Amino acid sequence: MKNFAIRRFNSIDSIEEVTQMLHRAFAPMAALGANCQCIDQSSSMTRKRMERGDCLVAVADRRIVGTLTLETCNPSSAVAHYRKPSVASLHQFAVDPGYQGAGVGRSMLKVATMWARIRQFGEVSLDTPALALDVRAFYSHQGFRSIQVERLAGRDYDSVIMSRSIAPGPRSQDGVVRRATELAASALELEGRRVVEPS
Repeated sequence: MKNFAIRRFNSIDSIEEVTQMLHRAFAPMAALGANCQCIDQSSSMTRKRMERGDCLVAVADRRIVGTLTLETCNPSSAVAHYRKPSVASLHQFAVDPGYQGAGVGRSMLKVATMWARIRQFGEVSLDTPALALDVRAFYSHQGFRSIQVERLAGRDYDSVIMSRSIAPGPRSQDGVVRRATELAASALELEGRRVVEPS
């Protein structure tokens, strides 16, 4: 079993390292002919996309081996589902090929769900290329259901919008991130993973 920690991206982390990991993780999408943004985006674009929400990373052996960015309701999103006040959306989600199948992706989705639950969202949603059948199967096994199919601007493939319903948790007046981390740590305890409180 590979050990890893999940925490928020911070100022000492390398944007370039995350970008290169995204390129490696999305290479199979390029092989399928899907021009996903993560295939070849610049480090400045990676940063810009991170800054739209709350970026989490998975770290193993002092390397970033996974990432995802969570966003609250986005009224200006091109995806109508992401504009709903009850929906949090997940973006730029990837696991380094060397760590795929080791539980990193599942664990990051659990943390993302806790993040959304603490913030009183009723759903966590994402989009993925329709032709990426293995990726869609992974999300389905994690409880996501297909909502709709859309052709997003700048893409030469159809995307499937997928969503998972969650029960909102208790609202905290302060320490929201700390409480979310505590809940996520409890959820992952049996898997031998660690969730590290951001400093």
